[in-house]
Amino acid sequence: MFDYMKGTLEEILEDSIIIENNGIGYKIYISKQTLNQIVDKGSNIKIYIDMTLKEEEIFLYGFFTKEERNLYRKLISVSGVGSKVAMGILSVQNTKDLIRSIIEEDIKSLIQAPGIGKKTAQRIVLELRDKLKKEQSDFLGNSINDKLENIENISIREEAINALITLGYSVSQSHRAVASVFKENLDVETLIKEALKIIIS
Repeated sequence: MFDYMKGTLEEILEDSIIIENNGIGYKIYISKQTLNQIVDKGSNIKIYIDMTLKEEEIFLYGFFTKEERNLYRKLISVSGVGSKVAMGILSVQNTKDLIRSIIEEDIKSLIQAPGIGKKTAQRIVLELRDKLKKEQSDFLGNSINDKLENIENISIREEAINALITLGYSVSQSHRAVASVFKENLDVETLIKEALKIIIS
């Protein structure tokens, strides 16, 4: 129902905040991870929301980042881990460290959270380790591919610019011409020809 909420930060409590939006004060439970990033009262704030319905009562849980909310949702999908326990886990470790603890099966770090015993920690690792491993692997793979592609594009542009300079055109003229016609997947020869059209025209 809710994705995020924007409003005025009216109160900061021990485990929650009150945000006023259109004259209504919403109580939103947060982790210490999010609390540490909250600004002063009276300021405008944006919080990502997850809503839970318990015995006909609505509870709102807030997160400073989508990454923290996504991890919270994974945690509550584990048998025996409810919203309160998940928020406790997120209060002990930040998102990055918690993901690392789960992937590396660091049970000692997980049981530092209130309400988490050894069996629950083992269950969290068992149910989430492979999912988180895959997500991290996909993210790193895409990141590396993007970087390699950028390096390749820079190399092609530089080669085309150097070729134009060798042909007698100025550095600034060559840079402008290549920049104006550059597109991904163009080979060096085509890029030089297109740039020459710009210079000659």
